[in-house]
Amino acid sequence: MPSSVPANPEPAATPAQRIEAALADLDGAVTLDQLRRACRMRTQTLCDALAELVRAGRVVKSEAGYRLA
Repeated sequence: MPSSVPANPEPAATPAQRIEAALADLDGAVTLDQLRRACRMRTQTLCDALAELVRAGRVVKSEAGYRLA
């Protein structure tokens, strides 16, 4: 009987991957609230992942908001 679940399911995206994907889809710098809504994740999870992305140089934080580096 065929299964409805793929044999090799895609791994769930990490919070950092979800943030980077959302920033790639959004134009320009976005606020924390805009990013939280786009990623649909808890504020604490978002802030933790954003801090790591900023430290790694993958995301830039400015007065206007966050954007990909």
